[in-house]
This record gives sequence, C-alpha cells and structure tokens, in this order.
Amino acid sequence: MADGQLRVLSTGLVQAAEQRRHTAEAERIPLTPCDLRFILLGPIQKGILFRKPTTGPTDGRTTFIIQALKSSFSRALASFYPFAGRLSVDKHADADGGRTASVYIDCNNNAGALFVHAAADGVSVADVLEPLYVPPVLWSFFPLNWMRNHHGFSEPLLAVQVTELVDGFFIGCTINHVVADGATFWRFMNFWSGICRSGDGSGGYSAEMMNGSDKSQVFSRQWFLDEKHRPVRYMFNLLLGVNNALKIAIAF
Repeated sequence: MADGQLRVLSTGLVQAAEQRRHTAEAERIPLTPCDLRFILLGPIQKGILFRKPTTGPTDGRTTFIIQALKSSFSRALASFYPFAGRLSVDKHADADGGRTASVYIDCNNNAGALFVHAAADGVSVADVLEPLYVPPVLWSFFPLNWMRNHHGFSEPLLAVQVTELVDGFFIGCTINHVVADGATFWRFMNFWSGICRSGDGSGGYSAEMMNGSDKSQVFSRQWFLDEKHRPVRYMFNLLLGVNNALKIAIAF
C-alpha cells in the first residue's frame, strides 16, 4: 500500500428525485424519548467493499458507476425522504407560562443528503481486508466523521462517500442515529441497491414504496398507545441541560 492519501474528487448535496408536498402528518415526524436518547452520541457508520469488474470496457467505467450510484441514490431518497431533511424544533408557550419544546424531522425541507466521490491512491482491496487490525486509512472512507447526532439541525442526516481504490470501491455511509436505527439503515441500503441494479429504476419494489407514500413501513414510531399526546414536549431547561447545542436551535 502506498501512502493512502485520500483525494476528494467531488462533493455535493443530493435531493430526493421527486420533491412533493406531503400531508400535514407526513411533513414532520415527531421524535420520541427513545430517539432523543442518542442526541449526544455519534451516528451509525457502515461500509461496503466491492471489487472492480474484471471484464468489459474500462474507458469511462468509473464515471458510469458514480453516475449510476448518484442517480439511484436520489431515487431512493424519494422513498426515504426524511433522510433528505433536517432536524427541527417547535417552541411552545404553555398555559402556565412555562416554556417547552419538541423535536421533529422536517421532511419537507429536502435540503439533501451528502454524496462524496473520492479516491484513495495506492490502496487496494487487500489493504482493507488483510490487516489484523482496522487500517487507519479506513476511517477516511467515511464522511462526516466528526459529526454528532445533534448536528442534524444544520448538517445532513445521511452522507455517503464512494471511494475508488486501485481494484475496487468502498461505499462508506454515515446516518444520524436519532432518525434511524440499524434495521432502517440496511433497509435503505438494500432499497438503494435494488434500484441501482434494476434497469427500470424500480428495484422490483411496490409503487407505494417508490413514490414515498408508504412511510409507515420505515418511519412509524408507534411508541405510545395514546397518539393524542404527541409530539412529546420537553422542558426547555431540561433540553438545554441534555444538549447545550440546542441553545442555537431553540431561540426564545
């Protein structure tokens, strides 16, 4: 392995392929106490390693692969549209004069998910697989390594980095743990993979999943028997104590 220096070739925000108006219920997803317990922690980070094709033409192959991944990524976000949004806060003035706040995913924002194309000079698939311990260069294959979940008020909730190796590709993903767990993360990855592989871009999924109307399958948060008590309101001072960064997001 050479020095393994990472070169960022391109970076940008990818929006959902179809920006649509949702119902009032779907425009925002209130976060529960189970979600917010991760607010100070780091995101979920997983990676997938592929070998480059050994057959077929090589001219323009990398460009084609990156474009196919980016295009299908946008189509997948149309169904997993909250991942293209941001965290947001509602401020409430209670009848007793107290101040409370509730946190939610702003699904109508569509600010976009981060997509990075990079290259690791001199790094091969074997350099990733063969070492007994995790090679230091591997950490550079993931985007937003510095991020904590509370940064989701201003930073992307989902980030993907496609790193070209000498003989392969590494797709590193970073997703905010407040908005998704591991099961939802892999469901998105399988969904994205199916779209990328299929010729018609549907991946064999139902129309409801493809047009983003089947939100309940992925984002339902049925933690409470009595839904009328949602969203959950938190004491303003308690939120500040849990996460001082919310001072910026909650400005009374």
